[in-house]
Amino acid sequence: MAPRTAWPHSPGLFQRIRAFFGGQKALAHKILLAADGSETSKKAASFAAGIARAIPGAVITILTVITIPGGFYGRRLYWAAKDRPGDAREIKTLFEEEAQRILAETATLLRQQGVEAATAIREGDPAEEIVEFAAVGGFNHIVMGTRGLTNVKGLILGSVAHKVVHLAKVPVTLVK
Repeated sequence: MAPRTAWPHSPGLFQRIRAFFGGQKALAHKILLAADGSETSKKAASFAAGIARAIPGAVITILTVITIPGGFYGRRLYWAAKDRPGDAREIKTLFEEEAQRILAETATLLRQQGVEAATAIREGDPAEEIVEFAAVGGFNHIVMGTRGLTNVKGLILGSVAHKVVHLAKVPVTLVK
């Protein structure tokens, strides 16, 4: 079996992208980079930066989604803060601060690679928010990391990446 050549060791991919888009009239190529702060999310940011550098006029928007945990811990958070509005605001503030940290870290990573990006925060189900934001914002490409789940585990657990792939109306690139 021949060795598998994978990005970033395959600069030919970006050369082909540049050749394809370089010969066309300027098309708005809007890349939505979904970021959650994971290592695969950082790899996805580097991949998106490569695409943005290869396509003239491409722009990136980094999106992170705040999700209040469900299940046992979510119920405990809800009941702990139910009668104390100040606590509920404090919990939400903690989630927002973490989202801002993820956006800043990802934007810095892109900047180090010569790419500027806009940022956005949404709240809700991550997959649904990513897909809706892409549709409303007119994005034509979603790039995101996957936490390395196998197909079976991803289907059983209902991973965000699997859900985005099935719901999105635009191409989705998953980076491991």
